Amino acid sequence: MKNKICHITTVHHAKDTRIFQKECVSLAKHGFETHLIVANQKSEIDQGVQIHNIISTTSGRLQRMRKTTQIALKKALEIDADIYCLLNSDVEVTDNWLQPVSYTHPEPTRRTPIS
Repeated sequence: MKNKICHITTVHHAKDTRIFQKECVSLAKHGFETHLIVANQKSEIDQGVQIHNIISTTSGRLQRMRKTTQIALKKALEIDADIYCLLNSDVEVTDNWLQPVSYTHPEPTRRTPIS
């Protein structure tokens, strides 16, 4: 039985190199069933990673934290993974729904301001 791993983000692009290539594709290449939940993007299977789109019409961080996160977590529960990786702080506030959980904060890129 392969371990099923589910990455969840409501703010990053599905093909963000830090998440998609360095984490998801790497895990898929090592035999893990890998899922990535993203908001308002294309559902597809790419390089062994199952990308799941969730529809969110919210605007602003507070609404995203409430509504989009709830939609993402509902999808995560449907996937029923063995391990969940939360990729942004919006999702982390509701981590008690999912166990076990890994927290990942992608390293900054040139375009990411460091404060």
